[in-house]
Amino acid sequence: MWFDTTFNVGTGWMPIPDLGYIVASRLPATTPKALNSVPDLVVEIHSPTDLRSTPERLTARPKIKDWQEVGVQIIWAIDPARKIVEVYHPTQPGPFMELGLNDELDGEEVLPGFRLKVAELFG
Repeated sequence: MWFDTTFNVGTGWMPIPDLGYIVASRLPATTPKALNSVPDLVVEIHSPTDLRSTPERLTARPKIKDWQEVGVQIIWAIDPARKIVEVYHPTQPGPFMELGLNDELDGEEVLPGFRLKVAELFG
């Protein structure tokens, strides 16, 4: 199900992710503008405004850490400049994996059977 919405995660409102997904069996009753739930999967896309300490490297936005802290099971941070995807899980200090063009995204327990070649993201 697709919503153009915000997420109220119990600790307050979170920034709107580029994409948020909730497993259907956990989908709460909806309100006009918000879901009172933590998404199972969040996708964030790095942009030039994400530059931090060095111009050569885009770093994860601070909201990735916020999503980790509220328990999002999988966070995919897509870096178009480097053509990689960083995979995060809750309570990890950094990315679990960096996936390149020859690798595949895996939906793990959130999207069982979902696999997508990273190269397809960058067409």
